[in-house]
Amino acid sequence: MRYFCGRPARNLRSNEELPIGLDAGCVHEYAAFAGKIYVDVRFMKDGELETVSEKSCTRDNFIIRFDAEHNTPSPAPGVLFLSVAPQTSTGRDFYLTVEEATWTKRAPTVLAMPPCYPAFGILNRSGKPAGWTAKVVPAPRGPDDL
Repeated sequence: MRYFCGRPARNLRSNEELPIGLDAGCVHEYAAFAGKIYVDVRFMKDGELETVSEKSCTRDNFIIRFDAEHNTPSPAPGVLFLSVAPQTSTGRDFYLTVEEATWTKRAPTVLAMPPCYPAFGILNRSGKPAGWTAKVVPAPRGPDDL
């Protein structure tokens, strides 16, 4: 499956403009360095990481990295972490948060409190060269909503 870089900046605004999205100020404070925002993306399939042929791509001021094993360290203190669930009839649910830049080296049993409120939504694959459309939705209210 081929993944294209989308337009992540559309859902990165102030909380006043998009209260259910990621706050742009918080993202720039924690996940940006020298004008670039670092994004680590992981696609899940059958409970495992899905293999993506691209290692990374760049779109606007975003450096988007797909390779879970060979990422070079981010120079920013954090990264945007985008976790994408398997395909369903309505699309692929996603969770987007700010994580420590060294999150891949942390033990799986160690939890971290993100400095920014997370965003949730649904991704759908389009036939256009941009590749994906994202719809941000309100955060789950309880465990049954996850």
